[in-house]
Amino acid sequence: MSSQVFGWQSLLHTDAPVDCQLEQALFTTYDRADEQLLAEHLLPMLLRLDRDPTADGPERPYFLVELDERLKKLNGRLIVVSSAVRDEHDGDDDAASGMYSWLWRHIRYLTVGRDRKAVQHSKLWILHWKSRTTASEYVEIVVSSANLTRDALRGQLQAAWRVCLELSPSGTERKRAGWGILPTFLHELGTSAGAKEQLKPFSELLARAECPDGVTFVASVPGKHTTMRLRQTPWGSAGLSKVMPSGNGTVKVSILAPFVGSWSGDSLKKWCAKFRGKPDALKLVWIGESHPWAAQWIMPRATLISLEETGAQLLRLTDDEGSAHRFHLEHRKEDPRWSHAKVYSFERRHSQGLLITSANFSAAAWGKEDHNGSLTIENFELGVCVEDVAFPFSKLTKLPSCQAWTKEHPSRPSVSIHWARADWDGSQVLVEVRGQERDEVKGVILGAEQPNPATRPIPPLRLVSGGHVLTAEVKWTKSMGLPSVARLTCGPEVLSVPIFDGRKLIDKESDAPPELDPNEAERLRDELLFEAYGGPVAGDVISRDGDLRGTPSDSVLADSYAVQGHERARLYLGMVDKWAETLASERQEESAHRDGARLADALRRQVERDGKIQATLCIGAKLAVEEMDLLLKQPGRQNATK
Repeated sequence: MSSQVFGWQSLLHTDAPVDCQLEQALFTTYDRADEQLLAEHLLPMLLRLDRDPTADGPERPYFLVELDERLKKLNGRLIVVSSAVRDEHDGDDDAASGMYSWLWRHIRYLTVGRDRKAVQHSKLWILHWKSRTTASEYVEIVVSSANLTRDALRGQLQAAWRVCLELSPSGTERKRAGWGILPTFLHELGTSAGAKEQLKPFSELLARAECPDGVTFVASVPGKHTTMRLRQTPWGSAGLSKVMPSGNGTVKVSILAPFVGSWSGDSLKKWCAKFRGKPDALKLVWIGESHPWAAQWIMPRATLISLEETGAQLLRLTDDEGSAHRFHLEHRKEDPRWSHAKVYSFERRHSQGLLITSANFSAAAWGKEDHNGSLTIENFELGVCVEDVAFPFSKLTKLPSCQAWTKEHPSRPSVSIHWARADWDGSQVLVEVRGQERDEVKGVILGAEQPNPATRPIPPLRLVSGGHVLTAEVKWTKSMGLPSVARLTCGPEVLSVPIFDGRKLIDKESDAPPELDPNEAERLRDELLFEAYGGPVAGDVISRDGDLRGTPSDSVLADSYAVQGHERARLYLGMVDKWAETLASERQEESAHRDGARLADALRRQVERDGKIQATLCIGAKLAVEEMDLLLKQPGRQNATK
């Protein structure tokens, strides 16, 4: 939602100016992030890649190398946070997704629960953009109900709010405070994930932007929160008082959520009292027993009885046959997607506000209140309330409770491994685990190379002094290939933890996606680098007989190697000039400096390639190498290329 009315558009877009490039990004999700969604849809859009990710033939290797190169440059500044994930890949779609498991070398995949039990259920994107032509920077924030899965974006309907704001050069505490509870939420999320430093930059971005007028954030953080703490930091339902419409009188609330938890009459009264509401002023948008979404929507029979006894009203989303406008004016009954949106409308007389959130209507999300007024919350949740936006489902008819769909909650399995992380520094893999002390956690490190990856057992994990995190170090050098997964077991329980590659950028530049031969990947990287600095389009660089395609030399006879050598010299020296111009004007000097060293190495390899065609053909590349070496030796450029 980017305006004052509900729109109908894909989440896979950005409002950042077209000349911007992504500097860092944070994504939160409940379900395991889907590698295929990231690789073929989200990342190509955010990184503004030129190649088609789904193309067959020669296009695909270029896409893979381009994606790999861009992720390397971000070097861990893309972060995904989810709940601990135990599902293994299963089925054709998951097999395709598993092709991209190498993404987690470059993207930090974190889970919550390092210090105590926690469920990560929020759906937040924070994107930091920087202009390539000006000094402008932007922060783009998306709060929604969408997980990072293909089903969430192709099989479900979501509610979302989005804003893109220009950043000030420096931050202030006044601006940070203007975002309300959001910076504290990020701090708590980082603490639970064991990654406070990694998430700190996103809070610092908020200090450089003004929160839009009429916008208030509501958040939940796992734990037991006393009334004193809730007065200072109003988590869960305690935060609803901050978003109430102005005026006097009872607040009416209308709710659309596909999951309704266990509520008694007393707990419903306590929840409504947080915002001066009453259960008999509550409307729940729901479905009938024959509705096509019945397989996904959940509400226990006991909760339905409590709603009826307290005077709450059920509204029919559609009749049992399905209407032409099942969810939205543009949503036709032929559309197979089901609603995963969570929307709460608060109204008092002529004032109203709309809350778009990840929180279902459950005590796990909003908190269970005890006799002292303390709230016990299970989930991380995040929502944003926008003033003066009407509930889009106000003309629905009453649904008799006898026709309402009910379904009991699925039971949650008990787990022994609550949190884990694995990082590789080039010489050893550090494994960290929080589990039940009475249980013994074992495991093995698996390499990335297939079909016979290297393996190494994880030694007995030891408790960190003064804490409750178990650790182990496993020797693993580059000669063994790249480590991929730490597979942990505790009894019948299995948890696969992606291993983040924490080496310096220079140490992993020669690595390639496992789908590609390393030598072929090196050639493709060189072609893409040449293209970036004014060379021919990658894939049309040089034919096997030496002709330069896509350049002014198309009319030159292929058998005239002297002319070809002259044309190549102009081409290669033009790349050097383009790099020098970029370095002089580029605001991201570190990246341009590093590209200089890479360009020099690529030209050295091109000397060898050209020489294999004809001995005199390599003169142009040699001249370009000499020119690059002279430029790189200039004062102030040597350290930046190391």
